[in-house]
Amino acid sequence: MREPEPRRRANSPDVSTPAPLAPPDPLKPRPVLFKAVSAIFALWVAFLVVLYFKTVYPRRSSAPRPDARGVLRPETQAAPDPRADKN
Repeated sequence: MREPEPRRRANSPDVSTPAPLAPPDPLKPRPVLFKAVSAIFALWVAFLVVLYFKTVYPRRSSAPRPDARGVLRPETQAAPDPRADKN
């Protein structure tokens, strides 16, 4: 049976440090791909703006006109209970 080797410490002089790696090559510029992705992104943003103006913008809340007359009431009122009139 073999005896396990004693563990060496990381700061031991026997441990060699790996050689530094060369920096990776930079990416090659691809102007056609950049223009295609930019156009797709612009179409996506335009689509989201159209959706906003078709769905959210018409339903925004607005303050009452300052020159309006009358008393503000809720739009929906509870219907009278027909059982309450029986005496």
